[in-house]
Amino acid sequence: MCCEHTKIETIQATKDVAGLTFNYDAKRCVSCGNVLWSQDTENQFHFWLGEQRKQNPDKFVIQKVALPSSLVDFARELSVTNHNTESAVYNACLALYFVLGPSKATLATKIEAVVPEFKGEIVQKKFRVSPKLFAKINSNAKIFELELNEITSWVIERVLWAAKYDIEQTRLELEYVLVA
Repeated sequence: MCCEHTKIETIQATKDVAGLTFNYDAKRCVSCGNVLWSQDTENQFHFWLGEQRKQNPDKFVIQKVALPSSLVDFARELSVTNHNTESAVYNACLALYFVLGPSKATLATKIEAVVPEFKGEIVQKKFRVSPKLFAKINSNAKIFELELNEITSWVIERVLWAAKYDIEQTRLELEYVLVA
């Protein structure tokens, strides 16, 4: 049976992102205990994230992202072709999956089904992402009980592999995100 959240109380709540704490007033259902996230809270959170980017830019760096050298080479090629940086390619992979993926279910399903072929050595990468993207990655890492770098590697490997072999026009989607 679903709770209709008819009895609500206001509480102080916190949300942790990259070791930084967002404090906010929240509504909590007394019956089921769920903390309710409103559009106003969402707006406050995004404003807070923007401030954190200015004050703590080094907090939104993902380190030790393990990628096969063949995919790193492909990312480098994409960056040159699209007049961008290698880090921008990795960010585009993550944005394609975490931001556009849910709205394009068939694309997300195809990306998730990819089983990358590992060629070459494993290379460790480090790059900065936007606070909003960091929060999405962090939330998904918690859901799947993975480290931030593990889920980041998993997503980038599959998106780059799908783009390299043009599975369901992933390369076009990725290049679109790169120029946006």
